[in-house]
Amino acid sequence: MWLFVNCLIVNPTFDSQTKENMTLQAKSFGSKCTLTEKFINAVSKSGLVESVLTWAKFKAQTELVKASG
Repeated sequence: MWLFVNCLIVNPTFDSQTKENMTLQAKSFGSKCTLTEKFINAVSKSGLVESVLTWAKFKAQTELVKASG
């Protein structure tokens, strides 16, 4: 499962030349991502939230089994 967010950050700053980690604080982005109620409802109805929760429970159970040996 993947979620891609396409955005343009004005004058971003990074911690190295490889640009792996952006250091610019969110308040300096130049814009804000405002999600509409319609979008939030659509995501809720899509089953995405349930899929993520199911995966998280599976991952936690797997880690528990590994830890208990």
